[in-house]
Amino acid sequence: MDIERPDFDRIVERIEKLERQNRLLRLVNVSIIVAACFGVLTVCQFTPRQGEIKTGRIVLKDAQGRTRAFLGTEGDKTLLVLRDINRLTYIIS
Repeated sequence: MDIERPDFDRIVERIEKLERQNRLLRLVNVSIIVAACFGVLTVCQFTPRQGEIKTGRIVLKDAQGRTRAFLGTEGDKTLLVLRDINRLTYIIS
């Protein structure tokens, strides 16, 4: 199974050329994917969001798990309760 040297050299040159083309295609594909992701993220970032959030109440807690603010309803009243670090409570109804 002896391959002539000129044929072998030609095959090696063709393989090297294919490998260069393959690297170039990979680079082009990665560039296209990165550009597409960047485009999608940019569009999502600047698209105005419309709509509404519906919930019965909103509770804000600090890092220690203490309730610092409450917005909701109690009976027929709407309440906004704020608590500071000293646990002083401010109620707006």
